[in-house]
Amino acid sequence: FWLPLFCSLFFFSSCKVERIVERSNEQQPSWVYGLENNYVIIYAQAENQAKAKEKLLVELKEQIVNSIAVNVSSSGEMSVSEQTINELTDYTQNSRFKTTINSDFLNALNGITLSKAEDFYWEKRFNRQTKTQFVVYHVKYPFPASELNRLIAQWQAMDEALSKELDEIELSVEGTNQYP
Repeated sequence: FWLPLFCSLFFFSSCKVERIVERSNEQQPSWVYGLENNYVIIYAQAENQAKAKEKLLVELKEQIVNSIAVNVSSSGEMSVSEQTINELTDYTQNSRFKTTINSDFLNALNGITLSKAEDFYWEKRFNRQTKTQFVVYHVKYPFPASELNRLIAQWQAMDEALSKELDEIELSVEGTNQYP
């Protein structure tokens, strides 16, 4: 009974495409690939630790800004053409859509560094199919709800001030365009 079970376990474990070559801890922390209140948990994959950390920092900043102030705009264009040759009509339809995501709120990025991460975990892996080695780096970054609320309040105040300023400019322009 035990021999077939052991052989099958050995067979399936040896069939993995990726093999962990090295890791920062003996056991993977429970927060890896998870969600926790008051934390941003992210990971990045790159050919080495330095590049993985660079990707992590960019991803961390994007997630924090996206949770506070993001403006999404989209545009679309569609054209239909018709061509008739010898009483046969051919219709062609072309579509093009573009979505842009912007944020003008960069105050949220001040002071964000990986050194403030509460925990980290990395694995160096080897892909048997591609014969390449890479690093998967995970970070558990503290981002309490109170900080999120403070940054949202800052964003709303800034947005309100800019809207008020824009309204005043529009009123002044409207006032100069009126004829006596």
